[in-house]
Amino acid sequence: MDLASQVVAGLGLVMGSGGLWAFLAARAKAPADLTTAQAAFQTALSHQAEGFIAALQADRNALTVEVAQLRHRVEELENENLQCRGETAQMRQHIESLQEHLRRHGIDIPKGARPRGLTVLEEGRATVITLDAPAKSPRRRKQKVVT
Repeated sequence: MDLASQVVAGLGLVMGSGGLWAFLAARAKAPADLTTAQAAFQTALSHQAEGFIAALQADRNALTVEVAQLRHRVEELENENLQCRGETAQMRQHIESLQEHLRRHGIDIPKGARPRGLTVLEEGRATVITLDAPAKSPRRRKQKVVT
């Protein structure tokens, strides 16, 4: 072998080993880049999840407060309803006693007639009660059977 062939073979060997070195270095660097990319992805995902959880917790807290307010309002309305029912029962009892009083004085008031209006005049102490016809029980409708 002459000198020129040996130089060409040496240069080929050096360049080939340089290429092999570059390939092995890139291959060794790829897992490190992949690990860095995975860590960046996990960090971004964790940050997004924390933001989402914080938003959900804020919404939950707001809804908890709203539910508590609504429950309090429902309780107030139930108490008001009970009070109104008590007042209505007292008014019905008062109306029935007035109807009985009128019957005792010879004014015919049919049983079951519902008052439509009540007017009290202070000066003359006159009470005017307008009555509806006696209440009728509503008819039950037959339900259609769908097959």
